[in-house]
Amino acid sequence: RDITGFEADALLAFALAAGIAAVFLVGQSVVRYAASTVIDLQVLRGVGFTPHQSWWAAAAGPTMAAGVGSIAAVVGAAIASRWFPIGTASTVEPAPGFDLDLPVLVVGAVAVQAMVAAGALGAASVAVRATRASGSPRPSTIAVTAARTGAPVPVVVGARFALEPGRGRQAVPVRPALLGSVLGVLGVVAAITFSDGVADAANHPERFGQVHQLEAFAGMEGEDFIPVDQLLPVMVADPDVAAVNDTRIAVAEVGGIPVTLFTADPADAPWQPVVLAGMLPEGAGDLVLAPGSAETLGVSVGDVVTINGTLGARDVTVTGLAFVPEAPHNDYTNGGWVTAAGYDALFDPESDVSPGFKYHAILLSLRAGADPVQAAARIEQEIVPVVEAAVAQMNGDAASASVEGILYPPPPPSHLQELRQIRTMPVFLAGFLAVLALGAVGHALATAVRRRRHDVAVLRAVGLTRQQSRGVVATQATVLALVGLIIGVPLGVALGRTVWRYVADTTPVF
Repeated sequence: RDITGFEADALLAFALAAGIAAVFLVGQSVVRYAASTVIDLQVLRGVGFTPHQSWWAAAAGPTMAAGVGSIAAVVGAAIASRWFPIGTASTVEPAPGFDLDLPVLVVGAVAVQAMVAAGALGAASVAVRATRASGSPRPSTIAVTAARTGAPVPVVVGARFALEPGRGRQAVPVRPALLGSVLGVLGVVAAITFSDGVADAANHPERFGQVHQLEAFAGMEGEDFIPVDQLLPVMVADPDVAAVNDTRIAVAEVGGIPVTLFTADPADAPWQPVVLAGMLPEGAGDLVLAPGSAETLGVSVGDVVTINGTLGARDVTVTGLAFVPEAPHNDYTNGGWVTAAGYDALFDPESDVSPGFKYHAILLSLRAGADPVQAAARIEQEIVPVVEAAVAQMNGDAASASVEGILYPPPPPSHLQELRQIRTMPVFLAGFLAVLALGAVGHALATAVRRRRHDVAVLRAVGLTRQQSRGVVATQATVLALVGLIIGVPLGVALGRTVWRYVADTTPVF
């Protein structure tokens, strides 16, 4: 439920992002279409066309288009259901294949048409009132400045077309076009920024607390399979090994809740788990909890809790919060760290319930750039004489021992797998937003050129060349793009970073 819930929340978040972007980007096209249609319909006012009729006539086109789009969306959703669910959920789906969620599809289709109709009617109403208003619109400061500095005619005219709405039949709603450009860039940059965060976390297991690259299963239920005390010095001496932790694992009760405990017992160099707050345990009375366990228990750094092991109950101080290794009874957000002395004070090696440890593992952290496969093969060869000597001491003869496979890479953390399932979604979202923004801004540019063709014709009559006419359109498009980049890029980075930090904190990822 945790895994599929995470994936479902991710899909919902991307659907909401796409929906919000569509409302703005498609909405501004609807607004522009309705406003320009109202202006065109003013010629019918002379033969009795009323303002309300202008509203309905202007809203009819977008509403019918929304109806066709809704039908296509329902059909597309039905076809796409063949490949859903995706990710981990697809491995447990009992009835894969086509599936229609009629309440969602029907409500969505009706809502889309209602929103488009309401937006078109609102835009038409505003446009009708604007046609009655007198006076000239305020000129653009940027265009006026360009004219005063002696900028070429195509630059001045193009800037006016991009930033000034005009009036009368040449009026164009420029603000929706500018908003569409900003939102398009913002959405694409935010999606790419979020995708970069996902990719970084998916490629770095240490973000999930997995700071070791090799591990060895040494024993269980209080009995070791390998001579741990003799092997630890050999492992520490390997040039690629940065730290080795002798990890005993058992389950204690903290506040009546089972908590898997791990020993922070380095063989040489200090063992460095990912600490989120506070500090690692230093004495027998210290306990470090994983964030999930701390949240379940309702404790924080500095609190004193009672912990029960096979040797009885003891009061310990929570000195920090840190991720732990994943084991059969926990993930990396649940469990705790204690020192070897603290562990020995909790668990009786002679106990019938939990004799010394439930599991015993050796964790090896390698130096940066070391190849885990090569390091494992070399270390296994180095420990052969040690294992053979231990076998000979136990059996009385020098039998050869096989240690191949004793060291192996740990499986990836469970939440890392979840992030890898969604890492391509932001890329698809960025592509969707890019296409949507290009369509919306392209529509704005084409509408403006069509409605300003009379102005261009007048300029052509007084000497504007064909090349300069193209320069006017190019300048108009460039201004729209620059406004989108200047405002959209920083806002997109901020939004993408904010969303990623939220996901990282809730996953959690360091």
